[in-house]
Amino acid sequence: MYIRFIIWLLIASISLTNLWAQKPRFGEKKMSKRVKKHIEYLASDELEGRLSASENDRKSAEYIAKQYESLGLTAEKEQINNSLRTSLANNPTFQDEFGLFNELKLQEYLANVKNAADNGNPQAYNAWLDFE
Repeated sequence: MYIRFIIWLLIASISLTNLWAQKPRFGEKKMSKRVKKHIEYLASDELEGRLSASENDRKSAEYIAKQYESLGLTAEKEQINNSLRTSLANNPTFQDEFGLFNELKLQEYLANVKNAADNGNPQAYNAWLDFE
């Protein structure tokens, strides 16, 4: 009888703890609704899956950038470089002879694109800015 009472008390205390622990506060509900709104947009049919380097990928990146900007958040140079490494890792233009991403090839490409823009051919540079 004593053991049954202890087990019942243990189950009741765990159930009550879970009941109180799951109750969201007012601020958490509000935050959850905002986060859900952003996730729904980014996962919406409007962006059609956001294939890498597609127009919809650019739209989602712009959306996130605007949200960060509105919050006063900025990306540091190393974070941007890591993002570029990830995005361009499979592009043969930026790979070395072993098929690995080569930052020097990226820098060379950017220098060539910038040079072309300075000499009256801004299309490639503008395309890079749109990608970035």
